[in-house]
Amino acid sequence: MQDGSEMAYSICGSGDPVILLHGWACNSSFWHHQISVLAKTHQVIAIDFRGHGQSSIPQSGYTIARLTADIRELIVQLELSPAIVIGHSMGGMVAQQYAILHPEDVNRLILIATAANDTGKVLISVAIADESKKTDYCQSFNTYFSHWFTSNSSPQLMSWVRDQMLQTPEEVALNLVDSYRGLDLRSRLPSINLPTLVIGARGDTSTPPTASEVIARLIPEARCIVIDGAGHFVQLERPDEVNNAIREFVSQAQV
Repeated sequence: MQDGSEMAYSICGSGDPVILLHGWACNSSFWHHQISVLAKTHQVIAIDFRGHGQSSIPQSGYTIARLTADIRELIVQLELSPAIVIGHSMGGMVAQQYAILHPEDVNRLILIATAANDTGKVLISVAIADESKKTDYCQSFNTYFSHWFTSNSSPQLMSWVRDQMLQTPEEVALNLVDSYRGLDLRSRLPSINLPTLVIGARGDTSTPPTASEVIARLIPEARCIVIDGAGHFVQLERPDEVNNAIREFVSQAQV
């Protein structure tokens, strides 16, 4: 990156590029169900945002704007334009911002369990950040963690997600939350003239289906589906349904 930071990424498969953008305090391994499927027909690039996963941990740059600029640098460096861009949660915010600023680089857009603005309910990451001011980060994280899931979520999956997310440094996580407080992309979404698939999850209380529906109404070529039986990490809890929706959507770009 221009500021000297290093972005970790993996490349699997060959074909038209697909770029995967993970959520807050997550990493590229949250896409493992999708990578194995998409790499059969596409070149899949799964990135770790700065401060996450195997990427370096610079002292600054933890804003949606900087994460978007990082993706731009990577796309130019690897000559990936135009690409199918897929973002989950915070990665979906970055994907929306990227499509607004650099539509020429995006072939199709897929937004999973994300929002364009304050959803009307407190984002779990924001609740964790606010609570950490009263106690400590790990305690507040554990207080709210289960809100990302449903009563039927797998305890094994929940444990894995918790372990992965707590590997992200506290300062990185909290600075990112501050960067998207008050973020509102709604007025700019109509400028996205790209085929767009928005995927919500019925049991998601952080970015509920209504948030997905708002995005789909504002992007002219968007359609929305809502998957039952999953919370915020729908790509992990219902991988087959998510993969089928993605494959059907991206296959239309090859017709």
